[in-house]
Amino acid sequence: MAASFILYKYTGKDCIFGTPVTSLGLKRIDACVPAVYGVPIVPAADATDVNTYCIYRPEVDNEEIFSFETIWKMVLTVPPDHQVSNVRIWPDLASLPNPPQLPAHNPPQIPPPYMAEYTIGESISYSRPTNIQSHVAVNDIYQYTRENPFYVTVNGNFGQHTNLTVNVINYIATLHDVGYGNIIYMNNVMQENFTISVKTNIALPDPVYQILNQATGFLALRIFDPILGNVIVHPDIVYSISSGGKELITITATNALMMAYPSGFVYAELTQYPPPCTFGTFCQHISWLDLSADPIELISYTVEVRYNPDGIPVYYLNGIENPVLNFQTNTLYEFINISGATDPLRFLNNPNAVQASNPNEVVIIGVTVYDGATANERIIVDPATVMLSGVCIRSYQSVHHACFGNGVTSINTGLVGNYNINTVGGGVANPMAAGETDFIYLQMGANNKTLPGSQLPNLVIEWDES
Repeated sequence: MAASFILYKYTGKDCIFGTPVTSLGLKRIDACVPAVYGVPIVPAADATDVNTYCIYRPEVDNEEIFSFETIWKMVLTVPPDHQVSNVRIWPDLASLPNPPQLPAHNPPQIPPPYMAEYTIGESISYSRPTNIQSHVAVNDIYQYTRENPFYVTVNGNFGQHTNLTVNVINYIATLHDVGYGNIIYMNNVMQENFTISVKTNIALPDPVYQILNQATGFLALRIFDPILGNVIVHPDIVYSISSGGKELITITATNALMMAYPSGFVYAELTQYPPPCTFGTFCQHISWLDLSADPIELISYTVEVRYNPDGIPVYYLNGIENPVLNFQTNTLYEFINISGATDPLRFLNNPNAVQASNPNEVVIIGVTVYDGATANERIIVDPATVMLSGVCIRSYQSVHHACFGNGVTSINTGLVGNYNINTVGGGVANPMAAGETDFIYLQMGANNKTLPGSQLPNLVIEWDES
């Protein structure tokens, strides 16, 4: 069955409600009202409605003005037999009506000089449309062609092309006093070890791990050689200062780094390592993750409801109060919920949900529940299967009570999405559950050199299907 999409445009304060449209309009800032005009998609090309779609050219040098940002998604209305991949966009320059007569340039310039700016971008998260320069729509549309198109992402992943930002995994280092002195926490979890992995496919970029030291000034965090006990000096481990003035350690997980330090690393307080540092306090292991098997390991959590020090009931996972979870696609995760009879645990595609009460938010594919809602509740999560279904686990919560859980990040170090959007369950499926793209952002800009009457080309959208 041939897949088909509908465009959903978002203009509100949140991304819950999208409006189905057949075309997209880029509005000037004092006329930013949703509207539907014509097929194909013709942003700002309706000259009969120029007072609605135009933006006014500034008359002052070095001043720019921008249209009201347009934010939209492509949502499947008819799912494919198997998968949709490589959703791509490029401008049809031949569609420009009556192109302005401009001075000849040799070689020809694309876009022609003095044409209005036209930018595109995408994001897994939603932010309100802006009438100032977009922080997302930053890519010049005119650089894209049929041979080199703009690829649309799903859950931050390209289809069969790799998004370099997907492989940046962030850790926040903090200090916590648990009653017997300060202990280093990573992402609010006290842990003795975390793993880093190298790429298994030469076409994929090397994963990048960043550790932001929120305790800068109190904690001098360094990466040590566990054999020699000295601070590692290597081009793939870089120390810098973040824009917020915090220490930032960037580890690029290359094969060269793994060969140089096959035993992994230790991250520790500079003055506390080598021993007498105690592991789990001021020094902890970073080990390599062997990607030779799939999945290569099973991580198990015992889940129960306890009262925290403030007297509030929450989930505790392996004795830790509702930690943020990091899922890797080459690992299986097991949750043994001994409080399942009163507080069944479910995983959601909504990072802001306080309770797992909305069935449309509960992730089903890739999440297997055994003996649900009993004291023997056991849940197995396979992040790779979840990702290929076109959704993303964003949080975990109780079915019956609010705010028991926390957020989930999906770290795709072993697998960067080979496919964009998949049929859910095979065969006939709920089209809305079958998948949708990330948010796509469009914006138009002009300066005092922009030629009056500049219009924008149609956008061509294509995808592969099997």
